Amino acid sequence: ASGMSAMQFYNSIGVEEDLASMIGLYPNPTTGQVMLELGAIETERIVLQDALGLTLMVKEAPGAQVQIDLENEASGMYFIRVYTKTGEVLSLNVAKQ
Repeated sequence: ASGMSAMQFYNSIGVEEDLASMIGLYPNPTTGQVMLELGAIETERIVLQDALGLTLMVKEAPGAQVQIDLENEASGMYFIRVYTKTGEVLSLNVAKQ
């Protein structure tokens, strides 16, 4: 019975975590360019925000690979929000050195 409850617990973790684990983001930390690998996730758009929540870039209908350019941005933490076609929002952090 304990094996079964563990399985149910795992299933309740939610879709967002499962999807987020399929995304690749490298290099992180970066000095400029970041490659976002979305794999098979159907994505409506991705939004790049700085630590204050200011939107720096929006890419509509990105492909499976998206290059994000932080070259001209200040050092610090940035957030990439991935909006899927099924309504999930995945948040990823990237550090700019």
